[in-house]
Amino acid sequence: MASKRGNNEGSIFKRKDGRWCAQVSLNGRRITKDGKTQKECRDWVNQTLDKIDHGLTFDGAQVSLQQYMESWLSGKTLARRPSTVRNYRRYMNLYILPALGRVRLQAITPSHIRQLYLRMQSEGRGARTIQLVHVTLHCAFAQAVKEGLIGHNPLEAVERPKVETKRYSIFTEEQARAFIAAAKGHSYEALFFLALTTGMRKGEILGLMWTDVDWEKSILRIERQLQPVSYEGGALVPTKTKSGRRHIMVGKGALVLLKEHRQRQE
Repeated sequence: MASKRGNNEGSIFKRKDGRWCAQVSLNGRRITKDGKTQKECRDWVNQTLDKIDHGLTFDGAQVSLQQYMESWLSGKTLARRPSTVRNYRRYMNLYILPALGRVRLQAITPSHIRQLYLRMQSEGRGARTIQLVHVTLHCAFAQAVKEGLIGHNPLEAVERPKVETKRYSIFTEEQARAFIAAAKGHSYEALFFLALTTGMRKGEILGLMWTDVDWEKSILRIERQLQPVSYEGGALVPTKTKSGRRHIMVGKGALVLLKEHRQRQE
């Protein structure tokens, strides 16, 4: 069998040992795949030619998912927050590469992705973890499409795993008063008070600097947040959105606790 699409050609033949072989010419070089049946090879040729029509390059046809993702992730250190890169690497090393790392990038299909999710589910992985693996893969393959390594993103044909919204229990007014009373004199009393009375996130509270406090106007300026980079440290980064950068009015009680906290630091 032989067919042509522009400068690309696909062919199928039978080897002496009885196995079938498929080949596709791409940019003057050949991509080869062995198959058990003629139909398997024919399907592969048709799929590969279709990917070529959608932008598949020879480099994309040869690189493994592990090779590509490691290169992709190294470039993310310049464009993403340290915590985001850390999470990408975690999901890549724990779940993606052990299952699919050796598969060629252009050979990954929606079926591969679905099987990965089903395997994770059978191993007891939570829906949120599977969803974050999906986000990591989708981002990586979207970049591969932009670079011309593959013709389309296989994640587009895979539904994003659903996660049930968590229900959180919050303190009653009586419990909040009891907590503040119990925290009296604690070295982090001011931080606990801010968490209970302002609705600030933990990273925002830990990212506060004394220059963010306007003592005269009783205002806290939220400009940044502390994000963990490893289990031993973190990094101060700007808030994710413009709406995250805001001013919060605080009462006299909060200012008194902040002044006491500053005195302890000094």
